[in-house]
Amino acid sequence: MSFGKHIDESNRTERGITEITVLIYLTSCQGGATRFFLPHKKEVAIVPQAGTVLLHVHGDRCLEHSADAVQEGVKYILRTDIVYGECNLKHGKI
Repeated sequence: MSFGKHIDESNRTERGITEITVLIYLTSCQGGATRFFLPHKKEVAIVPQAGTVLLHVHGDRCLEHSADAVQEGVKYILRTDIVYGECNLKHGKI
């Protein structure tokens, strides 16, 4: 299985706007690289290695990226977002 070229969109939540994608690679495998497509037809591939953490900006500044097919083993990742918003500790709100 692979994941075609796409961008990660920003989302508005009750606590703010998501701006960064966080991928935590839980397993190592053959293939399955997260591939970023840079200007001038250059590419950067991040190979899954257990314990690696990848952060990248998403929304309007997100680079187009994809996930290569896994050739051997199993690729498990944990994906979450970092949310930006105002923190108002004076009134007990986060």
